[in-house]
Amino acid sequence: MTTKIESDLLEYRGYCGTVNVSVEDETLYGKVLYIRDLIIYDGVDVPTLTANFKNAVDEYLALCRELGDKPEKPFTGTFQVRVPQDMHREIAIAAQKANISINKYTEEALATKIQRSRPTHVVS
Repeated sequence: MTTKIESDLLEYRGYCGTVNVSVEDETLYGKVLYIRDLIIYDGVDVPTLTANFKNAVDEYLALCRELGDKPEKPFTGTFQVRVPQDMHREIAIAAQKANISINKYTEEALATKIQRSRPTHVVS
């Protein structure tokens, strides 16, 4: 498994974690995002923080196995979005005209937005 740091987020085994700095303590620290269980880690430098993040995720998964619990999954593929009533109407009509579901219409719109927000430059 590889771990990558992208925009101050760590990713490992489908889990995302923050990268924070405590100037006062001269340390890095973080927590796993998008789950209710609390998983925290720290380190004196980026390699140590990354290793401790991976270890924290691995320990969480091992503890869940040991207890017979299912580990929380950060993303289920379902989320609720609230929009103004007139926007809901416009989305429904646009989806109908495109002969697709509101869900598919929204998925395609979000995919377009995500694509546009990705960096386009290549460093060699």
